[in-house]
Formats: sequence, structure tokens, C-alpha cells
Amino acid sequence: MGLATSDGPATVPILQHSAQFELLTGPARQRYEGLALVLAETLPGEVEAALFREAVQLLRHGDQLRDAVRVLVRSVHALVPCGEGFDTSHSDPDVPFSVFLSIPTGEKHAALRLAESILHEAMHLQLSLFEAGEPLVGESDASGYSPWQGTVRPIGGLVHGLFVFRAIFDWLGTLDSACSDGASTLAYVENRRHEILQEMSCIADLAASPALTPTGARLVTTWLDFS
Repeated sequence: MGLATSDGPATVPILQHSAQFELLTGPARQRYEGLALVLAETLPGEVEAALFREAVQLLRHGDQLRDAVRVLVRSVHALVPCGEGFDTSHSDPDVPFSVFLSIPTGEKHAALRLAESILHEAMHLQLSLFEAGEPLVGESDASGYSPWQGTVRPIGGLVHGLFVFRAIFDWLGTLDSACSDGASTLAYVENRRHEILQEMSCIADLAASPALTPTGARLVTTWLDFS
């Protein structure tokens, strides 16, 4: 399921019976360009599709993550990255089966980085669907410091960030025995987990926020528990 376009989407399959690259045109494209996303002008090719498949294979090491990605990620819109070594991704809760991703073809740790981006946006979409039936934040105007944005953000954004990065942290922890291309990859995984842990420590008191619903407080407490 993708976004409607004025001329109909142009697509390239990525995964059998699942995701496809989609090229937006018309108002749908303008909607996201208005958010400062730089959409690719052409559809990705087989090299990019192969990297996407490799990234999804890495997610098989996470408990049920691959199934979540298969269900939630149906349309993939390629973004132009800011530069080499920079990964950009985006999702829209109003479009629960589409993700926007830069694809670091030919770059170092490309499959790992792309897998993280895929998982990142799939988890945002998953939590948005959960919140539609069970709100986690009761005060929509409450805010707090975001270690990911480096600025004050709505509490709902902090909850999403915590959920997403806890999922990434746990997934990376499953890769120790799966990294077959040497010490460099293991070092990357360990460093990335350290970065995420440091960021999450900045919101260690989030569960005490009065802006959270009881369900939100319970879940945040669980996501911050590393015992």
C-alpha cells in the first residue's frame, strides 16, 4: 500500500509478496518535499534492491522484527542523503505502510545502516498504530529535551524515540554472532549500541513525567529497564 499519486505510482519490487520501491509524483511528491525531504528523481535499481534485501536479512536476528517489517513496510521511497556517511529516513503515521529512506549503496556498513533505518521507521509506524487504540501521552503540549534532536521536543516524540532506539539497541545486541565480515563490523555494532545507550540515559526520568498515561508510564519504564 503506497501513497496515491496524480499519475499513478511507478514501482520496482524489492521483496517477494512484500515491499516495493515507489516513485512519487504530483501532489504526493510535493507533500514530502515540503518537509525538506529530498526525494530521488528515479527509481532505485537492482543494486539498491539487493542491498535492501540484505538489510532485511539482518533483521531476521531480531525477535519478530522481520515479520513487523514485512507487515509495515510495503512502499519504500528513496531519499537523497546529505552526503556520504549520512543516513536519512522518515515515516508518516497517516501512511502506515510507507517509509522514506536513503540507501547507502557502496558505503561502509551499508547493510547494517540500512537495516537500522528500516527498523527505525517500522517501529515508528508500529507505535503509531498502537497509540491509535491506547494513548501513551495524556498532555499533548508537554515537552522535554530530546537527545536525538538536541532540542526540546513534545513528550510524544521522546516516547517514540525511546521505543525505536530500544528496539534498535536490542536488535544490534543479537548481531554479535551474526557479523561475519570481521572486527570492523563488530566494532561498529558495539559503538552504535554505546551511542544509543548514552542517548537513552539522557531521558532516564521520562517514566515519571505526569504527561504520560498509566500505560505510557508502564511501557516507558519497561523500555528503560536494562536489568
